[in-house]
Amino acid sequence: MKKILVAFTIISILLTAVGCGTNNDKGSDEILFYYCRQEIGFHTADSVITAETRSAREIGTDADGIIREFLSGPKTAGLSMPFPNNVTLIQTNTNADTLHITLSKESADMTELDLTLSCACLAKTLFPCINADKIAITAENGFTNSDKELVFTRESVLTEDMTQSD
Repeated sequence: MKKILVAFTIISILLTAVGCGTNNDKGSDEILFYYCRQEIGFHTADSVITAETRSAREIGTDADGIIREFLSGPKTAGLSMPFPNNVTLIQTNTNADTLHITLSKESADMTELDLTLSCACLAKTLFPCINADKIAITAENGFTNSDKELVFTRESVLTEDMTQSD
């Protein structure tokens, strides 16, 4: 548990320091997809993650479609997929105020830091598009190196994008 707390703290600091952001309001024509930069420079003001814009008209705005599109990887040069390439969506369901996401077993053996960063990118992509207050992400048979599931709230994933210009 201490390791996951440290990982969340590191991710929060990284996201705060670099100003990651949100998608446009629900119903917008654009969705921001958050991915890792291929080259991370901790000595600069650049973010560890950054966004690329995609058309909501082409993707749709349902959680399953957005997750599948996210897992297809970035389209922008200089960005990399935070999850292993063979990770797929198994299922989603909404229970009360939580969107539950089950990913394929290929995500189960990621290190805690990589897993937390990957799930934070996915949660940050999803929150502006869904009506849930929490996102719980797990692997088919649970995560090997982490808790049973990772839970993100809107407050735990920064929602104001300081890198996007008006």
